[in-house]
Amino acid sequence: MGNKKLITNILTFGFGEFLNKLIPFILLPILTNYLTPEEYGYVTIYSAALSFLLIIISLSLQANVSVFYFKVDKYKLSKIISSSIAISFIALIIIQVILLASQSLISRYYDLEINWLVILAFTAFFQTIGLFYLTLLRVKGKLKHYIVFQISLTLINAALSLFFVILINYSWQGRLSGISVGIILLGLVALLQLNRNKLASLHSIKKDVIYESLKFSVPLIVHAISSWIKSSLDKILLMGYLTITAAGEYAVMFQMCSVLLIFFMMLNQVLQPELFKVLKEKKPGYESQLKKVIFCLLIGVVFISFCFYLVLPYIYKLLIDERYVYNNDIALLLISAFCMQGIYFIFVNFLYFAEKTKSIGSISLINGLCHVILGFWLIPLYGVEGAAWLALLSLSQFTVLIIFVVYKNKLLPHQQGTYK
Repeated sequence: MGNKKLITNILTFGFGEFLNKLIPFILLPILTNYLTPEEYGYVTIYSAALSFLLIIISLSLQANVSVFYFKVDKYKLSKIISSSIAISFIALIIIQVILLASQSLISRYYDLEINWLVILAFTAFFQTIGLFYLTLLRVKGKLKHYIVFQISLTLINAALSLFFVILINYSWQGRLSGISVGIILLGLVALLQLNRNKLASLHSIKKDVIYESLKFSVPLIVHAISSWIKSSLDKILLMGYLTITAAGEYAVMFQMCSVLLIFFMMLNQVLQPELFKVLKEKKPGYESQLKKVIFCLLIGVVFISFCFYLVLPYIYKLLIDERYVYNNDIALLLISAFCMQGIYFIFVNFLYFAEKTKSIGSISLINGLCHVILGFWLIPLYGVEGAAWLALLSLSQFTVLIIFVVYKNKLLPHQQGTYK
């Protein structure tokens, strides 16, 4: 693939990802106008439940497609995809049995409806099928089809949510209905496309392939659960130790501040290929040039975060309903947390280039465990502010550990013995 095409693909993918993440942000002011903080809290908690169910039902099996697509023929790939979908279906049945068996326990300790958890489990299964199809499009290099499918899902999800919440007046259940119906519809489309391309069928399900697929994907579940803990544990603890309303108000503040993270992620996707190109070519003087670029990026991340902190109160007041109170201290902590993640993006690319991804996995595991310990300590003591401190301390720890490993392995160009 030529450099021009590579850059075009990166920019296309980056724009698609940015647009896909922008749509929920645009939807947020509308939802907060029609849903109370308590109702939005229910949306937040059930969304966290859906994310967890997706991990358990998908078992990260879509990773098989991204790796084995380049190693096996179409016939073997069909076995892998078909067998993986079968595994997910079995996981779905097991989850449904567990949910129904523990109905009284869930009702006693959590303010959650078992019917919705059952529906969300089905939703997670169809989302898994959608992930298989999306992964296949990505590895095939069909980025335009990938973006169209992904954005279609988000738009249908948003349109149905607005229909159920505004026109039907279905409260928080309307938002969940929009999410579930949208995912199931697109999941069925994905299944039909896979079957049409002879990549998903009952006769392609094989026992030996099921074992191979699980052997590859199960270790990845630890990383997926670690990511879920860092994105959802705070809201769940706020519901448990405070109220569902507190979880809803915090979730809105968190989502508003995460606009900064979306910007840093898009910037990283655009700059990453250029960085790898420079590191590979090693032109004379590249060490000092990269040192200056890293310094400028660090200053830039901090400056952009500071500017965002100054304008956020006005954006929040303009977009979000007055029932959701803006908290300046919470905003400062969350923006500082996402600023640390912006710094993380600058340094983690050197680990990727040096193929030291095992270190990232180890750090993720340590960080996830610390996140749980800090969460159960900070949130009961300090409430919503404790949740914001949790985000800042957790992301700071993760970033500092990444930087430590980069320096320890002398991966920066200006360090002696780089990439030998």
